[in-house]
Amino acid sequence: LHDSMRERDDRTASNTSATRTRSRCAALRGRALLLVLGCFSAATLGAQEAPLRRPAFQAGGVWESWRFATPLPVDTERVERISQLSFPLGVVIPLGPRWTFDVSGAYAMGSVQLTDTTGARTRTIDLRGPTDVKLRLVGHIVGDALLLNLGLNAPTGLTRLGTEDVAALRLIGAPPLRMPSPTLGNGLGGTAGLVLAQQAGAWALAAGAAYEVRASYTPIDAAVAGIASTTELDPSDAVHLSLGADRLMGPHRLSFIASYDLYGKDQIALNSNGGAMLGGSYQLGPSVSGLMLLELGVPGMQELSLALVNRYRSRYNGLDGHSVDGSSGNQFDARLHARFGVPRRFGWWLGIDGHVDTGLDVDQSLATAAMSAVGGSLGLSLPLGAVALEPAIRASLGSVDTGARSSRATGLGASLTIVRR
Repeated sequence: LHDSMRERDDRTASNTSATRTRSRCAALRGRALLLVLGCFSAATLGAQEAPLRRPAFQAGGVWESWRFATPLPVDTERVERISQLSFPLGVVIPLGPRWTFDVSGAYAMGSVQLTDTTGARTRTIDLRGPTDVKLRLVGHIVGDALLLNLGLNAPTGLTRLGTEDVAALRLIGAPPLRMPSPTLGNGLGGTAGLVLAQQAGAWALAAGAAYEVRASYTPIDAAVAGIASTTELDPSDAVHLSLGADRLMGPHRLSFIASYDLYGKDQIALNSNGGAMLGGSYQLGPSVSGLMLLELGVPGMQELSLALVNRYRSRYNGLDGHSVDGSSGNQFDARLHARFGVPRRFGWWLGIDGHVDTGLDVDQSLATAAMSAVGGSLGLSLPLGAVALEPAIRASLGSVDTGARSSRATGLGASLTIVRR
């Protein structure tokens, strides 16, 4: 139950600007209504200044790995290293002058290195498979003043998991680690939303609302005490609200986004051959997010931006209908991004970031651990005709605390991306 709740919370976080940089809010260039629209989308290629005349795409590979100086306890074992290699793909296709269609998905391969309590025996468990495919249709209904956003989560991702798969997912999908593809399958779902924008003096203002519908799915298919069983999860619907403001200040740009996510009750049932073994409902608490993005126009630089993001998740209600103590948490992220070079020619970029995750006190697992880390990234942009090849490397250093044990954590990452904008 707890793993399913964390999985649901991590998935819905992709609808805000606060998690894992999936929405890439620091890279948005549009007016405020497009900034808000970008936070509704799970696809990073959805944000754009205007409908594209030609298709755009992004594909490549992303590898991330975390190593713990002091192995963290997991049941009767300890985890030393967690890694994942993900191959994301995203495409944006114009459908006339007022509509665009985008699709995104990935294939992920993760591994967890475990050792016994004595450290004498080590084993590795793997989890690999496709993620869900996300489809989105965006239409300019009244110029740039009113936009319609329709999204579909196609259930192509892996949801039927064996015992070893579940064990790997609990660790690879731990929110503090922010792996490229923390979950694989989330079941069928859809989103419909509107974004309304208005100019007010020097400010561009926007308000957005979206309603998300989720169908039931099977997150776990494992043997429980030697009996074949299936856990059915019926996620609740959700409402996502956003407000945005954006303005120019000479050669600079300042943007703000605030978002609010409200969830209904999720239903869960564990069924066996002999009937239901466990059933009930729980409800995630509302979450509130805020983003400030400052883009500086500096001569000789393609880009210099600072992004500050904070997300607070309130306590959820457990099976008894009461709020659970220690189930609220806060995440704060800061990122400084600088890009140098000549547009359409060779360029390079440098990023410095940090994040602080308070974790949850409801238990002492890696999924609810507190974590603080700082990191740096270095990348190149190599134009090759109509596309650009962008290799990058990344290193991070931090600490993780499960409540039962703390450890220094070292992160390494690399990516190779082919982009057409």
